[in-house]
Amino acid sequence: GARTVRRSLDEMSDGARGATQGANRLNSSLQQLKRIAGSLGLGVSIAALRSFTQGLINSADALNMTAARVGVTSNALQRMSFAAAQTGVASNTLEMALQRLTRRFGEAAQGKGELVGILEQYNIAIKDAEGRTRDTEEVFADIADRIANAGSSAEQLRIAFKAFDSEGAALVNTLRNGSQGLREYYAEADRLGLVLSADLLPVASEFTSQIDMLNRAVRTQVTEGLLRTMAKDAMDLRNVIADPAFQQGLQIVGA
Repeated sequence: GARTVRRSLDEMSDGARGATQGANRLNSSLQQLKRIAGSLGLGVSIAALRSFTQGLINSADALNMTAARVGVTSNALQRMSFAAAQTGVASNTLEMALQRLTRRFGEAAQGKGELVGILEQYNIAIKDAEGRTRDTEEVFADIADRIANAGSSAEQLRIAFKAFDSEGAALVNTLRNGSQGLREYYAEADRLGLVLSADLLPVASEFTSQIDMLNRAVRTQVTEGLLRTMAKDAMDLRNVIADPAFQQGLQIVGA
């Protein structure tokens, strides 16, 4: 049994060596980060930094996927999230609102759905000058302008509901200063360094995928080694179970 496990582990040695080298490089980076943190008077452990780093990478990966799901660029989503946060709107509320706006605008492009009437009433274009369906971010700004210029709070709420469904109620405060208000929030997010560069997000996705593949490989190979050992030694276990002395000992324990 031990030989089988050893053989299985030997077969993993090349992969394990590569994983170790990668881990060493990561540890080296984390050690450098720890020294920087120490110079700033921050007492942190390597384990805490590793957890913190992995959390950042996971967040970046999630940002990339969320932006694709709701129909805006990652930079736009980060700026919009900042604007929403400044007006008391949770990020998940904004994301659901954008997802609904993207879907409803797509339906409107086919001449149907909840949003058609609002687009026609307020002269919001569906196509750009080249005949392509406009981006969600542009439509979001147009709707902000219409809400800002609506004649009453009731009309603001009606526009928001048609565009974003129930999430629209919360977004009225975010949009009430129109596209100019949004641009000011966006500029502030950029000024404060709160927008992660879009070209770096695929790196996070690739790293997350590689870590997942490494974990899967380790689990699979270790499991296979254990199962091979169990299969080889199964007859020996049956012999032990059938041994009268073993059975008698169990009877004594149960008495």
